[in-house]
Parts: sequence; C-alpha cells; structure tokens
Amino acid sequence: MHLRHPLIGILGFTALIINPAVACGPNIAEDEFTYGETEMVTAVKGTWRVTFSRPDSPSVITFTLDKGATPRAPSNGGLTAPPGLAPQCGTRTFVRPAAACSPTSQLALAAVVVEAEPPLDVTDGQGWFFVGSLNYTGGHLQLKIGPDFELSADLDASNAVTQSWVKWQGEPADAVLSRDGT
Repeated sequence: MHLRHPLIGILGFTALIINPAVACGPNIAEDEFTYGETEMVTAVKGTWRVTFSRPDSPSVITFTLDKGATPRAPSNGGLTAPPGLAPQCGTRTFVRPAAACSPTSQLALAAVVVEAEPPLDVTDGQGWFFVGSLNYTGGHLQLKIGPDFELSADLDASNAVTQSWVKWQGEPADAVLSRDGT
C-alpha cells in the first residue's frame, strides 16, 4: 500500500507511541462487565491464614482483608494513566484509572495482621485483587505484608484458592493459603 500523504501515517504512528491505548479502540462500557466492586470485595474480604515453610521452622500468619486505599507502589508493573485520563480498553479500577489494553478490574486491598506464629516481623499490609475478564471467573491476589513477606494467590469462580506462592525475605517458600476456619 502506498500512502499518498505520509504525514498521516507519521502522525498515526506518533499517536500510537505516545499512547498505545489508541490502538485498542473504544473503551469497554461499564455495563459490559458482569460483576462489580461488590463481587470483588466479597471474593477477598474476611480472615485468611497462610502457612509457609521457612528454613528454621514453619510459620503461620493470620490476617484480614478488606477494600483499601491505593497502595504506594502499583502492582501492575508501574503502568499508570496520566492524570485526568479515563481507563482505556475496558480496564477499570475501583481506586483510580489505569491505562491498559485488556478488560481488567483492580481492587486495592488493606491487610491487617491478626497473629503471626512464631512471632515474625510482619505489619499490616496492602495489595491488589485483579480480575482479567468481563465475566467473573476468579482472580489474582497480590499482597505485601511487612518488609519481608509477599503473597500471591489465584482464586477460582467460587472464590476458592487454587494455588498460592509466598516470598519470605526475598526467597520463595512453599505455602498454603485458606480462609480462616476452613
């Protein structure tokens, strides 16, 4: 194909470089999502217990999760929309907009440590719950609790944990995450 006006191609390419969301087409309407903030909060809210292996002994941290404020450092690879821009391509967050090209929802979380055994250097934490589709089929949980503990987990459509990962002091550790009392 031969462009009669190369300036049009150059302007289009420049727009794509400046804002890749231009290539995604129009925003996905809010009513195309079959779930909302309430369903996401319900999926994660409550008391949780994680048991994980450390070199010296197994440990258990019990914590509560609820909707929280925006974490200081985004867990989405650092991608954020410039101030004033609406979410692009069906991405929505219940805290502030983010530019990305897939229909995702993000819920900021606050974690409050109830108990840690043996006593560990863990404090209250924060994180995200991500759902990557227009229909709720489960999601991905990411938390940072204290300076040394990171937790990632996948939940299925019934909100059951399908797998979980832990990093303690930067090292991966075997872990089991469950709702407290289960």
